[in-house]
Amino acid sequence: MSLYAQQISDAIGRNDPATLALVEDLMRINLTGLDHLTNTQLAALARRSLADAQELEEVGELRGYCDALGLAVPEWAAPTPAWGAG
Repeated sequence: MSLYAQQISDAIGRNDPATLALVEDLMRINLTGLDHLTNTQLAALARRSLADAQELEEVGELRGYCDALGLAVPEWAAPTPAWGAG
């Protein structure tokens, strides 16, 4: 678990490792690091990044994003449809 995992968990109210890793990855987009953020800024960015992850899920892109970056897919994401289902 990363240095920021507990702070992220406190900010978003989740503690599963897959969600924490995903949120941290999204937080790092367009940033050179997280260490320059205040606790308030880090918490706000964590909440925004969780919302971004939820938006990726809503449009069906979360699983592909996680797969491309080698991240575990969070349990709250929709399961992969069974072959031939539908």
